[in-house]
Amino acid sequence: MNISIRHIEHFVAVAQELHFRRAAQLTNVAQPALSRSVQTLENELGVQLLARNNRNVKLTPAGKEFLSGSTQIIATMESTIKKSIRAGQAGGISLGYTCIALCGQLASRIIAFEGKNPGITIEAINADAAQQLESLHHDELDLCFLTGPLDNQEIETAVVQLDPFAVVVNRGHPLASKGSISLEQLANETVLLVAHTHAHTFNKQVHQFFEQAQLVPKIKYVEENHIGILGKVALGRGVFIATPDYGYVYANDLTTLNISDTDAKLPTVMAWRKDIHNTDAIQFRDFVLSQAKATTTQPKANPATAAQQNQQVQLDSAE
Repeated sequence: MNISIRHIEHFVAVAQELHFRRAAQLTNVAQPALSRSVQTLENELGVQLLARNNRNVKLTPAGKEFLSGSTQIIATMESTIKKSIRAGQAGGISLGYTCIALCGQLASRIIAFEGKNPGITIEAINADAAQQLESLHHDELDLCFLTGPLDNQEIETAVVQLDPFAVVVNRGHPLASKGSISLEQLANETVLLVAHTHAHTFNKQVHQFFEQAQLVPKIKYVEENHIGILGKVALGRGVFIATPDYGYVYANDLTTLNISDTDAKLPTVMAWRKDIHNTDAIQFRDFVLSQAKATTTQPKANPATAAQQNQQVQLDSAE
């Protein structure tokens, strides 16, 4: 049977688009060549995968079954390629980060580490928590930086940053010049949050501090990333809960308010597989842990708060 991965990729593109012209554009292949590739695949299999006429394209029962297996084949191939490339690149670390994680100390710690270790390069990839954990599970990432806490028996975590919550508002908002906002005032605003599937842990933290204050917020979930939501805030469509350093993207249009009546903190955790084997990644992990501990043990105006934060920066299994 003479079937190549290219045949499978062409079929998947058509099956997902159900349109040969769009699939041809997606795969950067001429439409006649794409049609011939799919026909060759069907001939080799001896079954019809697509039912097509001049108006539409539909998957046959055999096509639906083949599509299910084909997407798994492509995903496995892509994962294998990534891991092979990483294995062949000496002195490299691959880490994932959320937008909020990067707004904290992560960027400066990466720069400091690379300055001390010029032979080690760090590839930083922006992804939501679910994507990072999936890549970590498949050994495509060495380390993840995301909102905690986590509950996963395959990984270990350490809290490396604790940030107060803040509210990002449009500069034309009535409270923009006040510098702070109360939870009661915030509960009367339209609070924009990233849809649950992309930010479940972060959203859970937000709900918790409203529940503790016995308030019911007006929350609107948006199917956009954090930058897209900040754009909506800039347009006056609502407010956004983040951390104090987060409003920089639309700095000319936004301002950040402290929340005056909660001491809730957002934990950013570093996560890694229990069987981590990349010695460079282990070195960076230990560097971040030492930096996080040094940061949280600096003298604070409120010693009790500092002590509480220092207790959070510890290595623990995510049981």
